[in-house]
This record gives sequence, structure tokens and C-alpha cells, in this order.
Amino acid sequence: MTGPGAAPVVILSHGLWERRFNSDAGILGKKIELDAVPREVIGVMPPGFYFLITATEYWSPYRMDRTRDSRVVRNIPGILARLKPGNSLASAQAEMRAIGSRLEESFPVNKNASVNVVSLREILTGEVRPSLVALLAAVTGLLLIACFNVASLMLARSTARQREIAVRASLGASRVDILRQLFVESLLLALMGGAAGLFVAAWGISALLELSPRNLIRVPEIPIDRWPSFQS
Repeated sequence: MTGPGAAPVVILSHGLWERRFNSDAGILGKKIELDAVPREVIGVMPPGFYFLITATEYWSPYRMDRTRDSRVVRNIPGILARLKPGNSLASAQAEMRAIGSRLEESFPVNKNASVNVVSLREILTGEVRPSLVALLAAVTGLLLIACFNVASLMLARSTARQREIAVRASLGASRVDILRQLFVESLLLALMGGAAGLFVAAWGISALLELSPRNLIRVPEIPIDRWPSFQS
């Protein structure tokens, strides 16, 4: 939102800046006409940036006419805000309820008009969260089954190699030498399996992204990450 009398401004997406303005490096400060309103360009976003909607071409402040009585105008579906560090959704909800009660006392037209504070993640992924949890559980179960099968195969292979190990020991191989050989073999197997897993993951991400729900937050940014993130 902008204050009363403020000049209309706009921020362009990188794609729009390239297509419509030929990557003009001097675009800042110039005025362009959008929705029949001249707006001053105050910035160009970097490549790949988007906010909630990937097809957004530009961002412009919402202008409100404070000279009009807008107490009965509720055409803004929601406002996005960042919680102050140390605050929770519950405390923010309690504060908004207190503000709502004071507004209701001062302006009776606001009676029964409530404000709900909901996390952005819940709004964007709330409907698909059960499916994601079920998918995670299925993948975890499949991984445990695969680990159990590999462990069983390694155990069966070591049992079949008892004679070989006994011959090596009789020829002078120490226990450390035998353990080192078994460790190297297991390490090579693990590295080959990991490399194959990375290849399948890199190939499969593109296919999964095509099948993923479009309202899932930050879908285009899903990478192969070295460390999992459990941030809420």
C-alpha cells in the first residue's frame, strides 16, 4: 500500500524487463503506462524470482482512498505479513482479536467481522499435506525394505565366503587384512549404489515436478539437496 498522494511506482519482473524493454539498463526512474496509469520503475527483480505466482509480470503497491468510508469495503481477501521474531501464530491471533474487539466497539459496522491468522505454508500446502505425509511414509518404508534386503544379501554372501576367508587366513592374512578387504568391498558397493540413486533422483525430479500440484509452494525450486530441511 502507498500513502495518500504518493506517486505510482512499479517493480518489473526480469522476464518482462527483457521482453518488453530489451534489457534496458537505464529503465530505473523512467515512467511506463500500466492500466492506463503512468508508473515510475523503481526496480527489476533478478532472474527466477517469483512470489507465490510464477506468472507475475510486475508488482505495484495497492492504493487506498482514505477519504472514503471504507469500513464496509472488504474486497481484500488477505494480507501477507511476517511475524516478529519470537512471536507465534497464537499470539498474533490473540492480538488481532483484541484489535478486532476495539474496532467493533468504535465502529459497530465491524460487528461479527473477524480476522484469522494462518501460516502461508498452511494456505498453500494444507490440502496436499496428507498426501505428502503418506508419500514420505511410503518412501521411508521402501528404503527400510531395501536396506534390509541388502543386509540379508551381504550376510548370505559372507556365509558363502567362509571357506575363502579361511583359506586367506591360512595363507597368512591377518584379521585386520580380512576386515579391510570386506570394508573396501562394502564401500565400493555403497558408492555405486549412491551414484545410481543420484542418477535416478536427478532424472525423476523433472517427472515428479510435472505431476505435482500447482499450488504446492516453491515447486520449481525443488533441488537435490545435501542436507534435509525440517523448517516449519
